[in-house]
Amino acid sequence: MSDQYHFIGNDALESLKKVLDGLAPSGIFLVHGHKSYSDCGAAEAMGSLLKGYEVTEFDAFSSNPKYEEAEAGCEAFIASGADVVIGVGGGSGMDIAKAIRHLAAARFEAVTGSKKMIPLVAVPTTCGTGSEGNGTAVLSNPFNNDKQGMRNPIYTPAVSVIDPLLMKT
Repeated sequence: MSDQYHFIGNDALESLKKVLDGLAPSGIFLVHGHKSYSDCGAAEAMGSLLKGYEVTEFDAFSSNPKYEEAEAGCEAFIASGADVVIGVGGGSGMDIAKAIRHLAAARFEAVTGSKKMIPLVAVPTTCGTGSEGNGTAVLSNPFNNDKQGMRNPIYTPAVSVIDPLLMKT
């Protein structure tokens, strides 16, 4: 991915509306954590920002996401008809959003023979993982409980929205 855009600061989340207007998605696949999504205020903020868009939410993953959960997310993404992925949360939420987007793009290429870039927007609600700005994702191997890092430029989000107001818990 050649271009990456970062919006940083209080109320940076407001820039997401402009980003989505520019992408003009037919649908949005919103990946987020469970309780933490509402606890930090992201559920309320995203709900009002995404009004008017067709949104499919996905939160069927554990705190250490597994490949099988990413596969299930990929199936849900394809079934939704969405063409943009938004990952909201800490490292786990963004890692599985990256994996879902990667699997869906790989499936599209395998079926059609052509590449499809699916935009990924990262909205962190914690500090420290750096997942919103790098090309790494981590999934857990359920057979040995190992966390396996995967590095590929396709994992790098096209847009990062870093709003400290979402990092208050």
